[in-house]
Amino acid sequence: MYWDEWKNYYQKIALKLQLDKKEDNNSSDLLLKWLKSKLSPSTKQIILNYIEQSFLKPTIIAGAGPSLKTDFIRIRRFNFLNKISFIACDGACLLFKEFGSVPNIIFSDLDGDQSALIWALKKGAILIIHGHGDNKVQISDYLNKNAKTISRSMVWGSTQSQPGDGLFNFGGFTDGDRAIITALHFNVPIIGLIGFDFGEIIGEYSMKNSQMQKNTAKKIIKFEIAKELIKAACVNHNGERFNLTEQGEDIAGFSMMNMSKFSSVCDEWYTRHNK
Repeated sequence: MYWDEWKNYYQKIALKLQLDKKEDNNSSDLLLKWLKSKLSPSTKQIILNYIEQSFLKPTIIAGAGPSLKTDFIRIRRFNFLNKISFIACDGACLLFKEFGSVPNIIFSDLDGDQSALIWALKKGAILIIHGHGDNKVQISDYLNKNAKTISRSMVWGSTQSQPGDGLFNFGGFTDGDRAIITALHFNVPIIGLIGFDFGEIIGEYSMKNSQMQKNTAKKIIKFEIAKELIKAACVNHNGERFNLTEQGEDIAGFSMMNMSKFSSVCDEWYTRHNK
């Protein structure tokens, strides 16, 4: 998804949730200014190349819903883990840390466990920090406290406002749907979702160890927005899409599938592409 398409959704979301678009811009500008001051000019292209390479193969995207841990344990029973890319959405990164499994890419607006993000960065993950009107303080604190690690790692940013010289915007509003829509943008051949329950129960890894307070009612509204955005973004995707979340709701554009069948689909894909 590009800005010309995304801006129409953004305007509607801003109106629905009474977002301060000026504050969204201010937060994004703060993020971009800091990143440019600490990272080399070539960093964006290096990260973009890494993202593109990660998305050339089957990819599992991990949300922070209540099914996440169960889903992840089921995945570990299969032998395709070293063949796929893993994307962690904010708080889900803490689960990866607990299991010692490093995600390829993390999407975060910094309202999850921040120590897990630093752990993943040191292990070679890419962190894409999202700037919006509610997280200026978190951005400033996180970047300044971890400046040394970040300057040696693959870190860049995203915005929900108009992208400029440096920040990504492929569409999406929450960490979860932003990760999915980015994968769809890059035409990932096979996408599997875990931990994407989209129900009324907030998962234990969502905002775990965070200084920010949960607003369950607002979170549920954001879930509804996320599902609408995902449905719209699937239209131009040429790959296969599966919802592996054990207890999750239906997600338009993603067929429900068990982990065993997904493993077979991935194996078949590798067989075709390694001839």
